[in-house]
Amino acid sequence: KGAVAVSFCFYETRLCFINAHLAAHQEKSEDRNTNYRDIVRGMNLARANDVLNYFHHVFWFGDLNYRIDLTRDEVLAHISKKDYIRLIAADQLHQQQKLGMTLHNFKEAFIDFPPTYRFNRGDRTYSVERMRVPSYTDRILSRSLPGCNSLEQTSYNWCPDVMTSDHSPVFATFKLTVDLPNNPYIPRPQCTIQMTSVRVLFVEGIIPKTQLYLAISADFVDGVLFTGATTKYSTGWKDDQMPEIPSITSNKEYMERQHVIFSLRERKQESRIGYGVVSLAEAMGNMPSIFRSTITKAGIEIGYLEGYIHCIWDDQTPEEETLSPSEMIDASMTNGSTVVKKSGYLLKKGAKRKNWKRRWFVLREGDLVYYEHEPTGSAAKKPLGIIPLHNSFVVPNNEKLHCFAVKTLMRTYLCAADSE
Repeated sequence: KGAVAVSFCFYETRLCFINAHLAAHQEKSEDRNTNYRDIVRGMNLARANDVLNYFHHVFWFGDLNYRIDLTRDEVLAHISKKDYIRLIAADQLHQQQKLGMTLHNFKEAFIDFPPTYRFNRGDRTYSVERMRVPSYTDRILSRSLPGCNSLEQTSYNWCPDVMTSDHSPVFATFKLTVDLPNNPYIPRPQCTIQMTSVRVLFVEGIIPKTQLYLAISADFVDGVLFTGATTKYSTGWKDDQMPEIPSITSNKEYMERQHVIFSLRERKQESRIGYGVVSLAEAMGNMPSIFRSTITKAGIEIGYLEGYIHCIWDDQTPEEETLSPSEMIDASMTNGSTVVKKSGYLLKKGAKRKNWKRRWFVLREGDLVYYEHEPTGSAAKKPLGIIPLHNSFVVPNNEKLHCFAVKTLMRTYLCAADSE
C-alpha cells in the first residue's frame, strides 16, 4: 500500500493533494495507521519540513480502508433507516483520529450518504461475498495551517450511478481564497520577528538526554536560522539563544498571512525530532502574543512548542522606546481600551521564587507590567518586563485581602494589590 501526491503553488498559496490506498481488512486499523505514518515520513515534497507543516492546505483522499466496528446486520439496519450518524460513531477512522493515531488535525465534512463498500458490480446492492461489513472506506479529508481559514468545503457526496467497481466513488468540492504575490517594494518599514520564553512540551513527558536545536525558516527569510542548544535535560531556550528573524519584505498585509516553519533537532544538520509552524496572524500587535504550536513526527502529535512571538517594525520611534514607567502607565490609561486595573506587589510562583525579589506590578487590560520598584518621579527606569495576558486568567484569593493570581501560559504570578 502507499500513496501518490502532487503539489503546486497557486500564486502564494501552497497546495498538496495526496491519494492514498491503505491496508485492507476489518482488523487492520493499526496497519492503516502505520501506512499513514510511512506516507507522511516518505513524502519529500516540502522544503526542509514535512508535507503537513509546509503546505497551506493538504487534501488527503482515496481508499483509506477504515471499517465500521458493528456487525453486518447492524450496519444494514442503520442504512435502511438512513441512520448514518450511528455508523459514523462506530467508524474506525474517526475513532483512530480521536486517539491521535492517524490523520492528525485533518477535517472531514459530515457524511450524509451510505457506506461506499462493498457492492456487487453492476448494481448498488451490498455484496454477500465473505459477508463483509459495509463501510466508509473511501474518504476525502483536508488540513490547513493555523491562520489559513479561507478554505470552505461546499459539498461531500457519493456517486451511486458509477457501478463498474465494488466501491462507489465519492467527491468533494471546495472554495478557496488564495494569496496574491507579495510586492517587496512597498515603501514601508522592515520588521523583525522575536520569539521569547520558548520551550518544548512533549506529550509523553519525555525529557531529552541530548541538546535540542530549532531550525527556523519562512518564505520571508533568506536561508535557515538556528537557535542555540538547550542544556542537557532541558527543553527550553534562553531568549538570547533565539535568533531574531529578519524579514526581506516590507508588506505588513503579506506578513500577517505568513508562518514561521520550524523543525526540532538533536543536532543542527540531522536527527529531526519533529516539525511545526507558528502563525504570525496574532504577532502583529503592539505587544508579544502567546503561541502554542503542535509538533508532529510522521504525522503524529508528539508535543508542543510554546512561548511568545512579536513582529517589531523598524518605524518605532526613539520616544516610544524610552518612555519612563510613569509615562507608559499614563499613556496606557488614555489608549482606548487599555486601562490600569490594579497595582501592587508581585511574586513569581515556581522553583526559583526565593531568588526572585518582590516587584511592583501594574495590571492593565491586556498585559501585566512589572518593575523593580514602584515607579515614582521622572527618573524611573523602564519596566523589567511586560507579560501579555492573551489566553491568561485571574484567580482570586478569598483568604487574603486584595490578593489574586495571574495564570499565564508559562507560569503563575502572585499579586498583592494596594487597593480593591
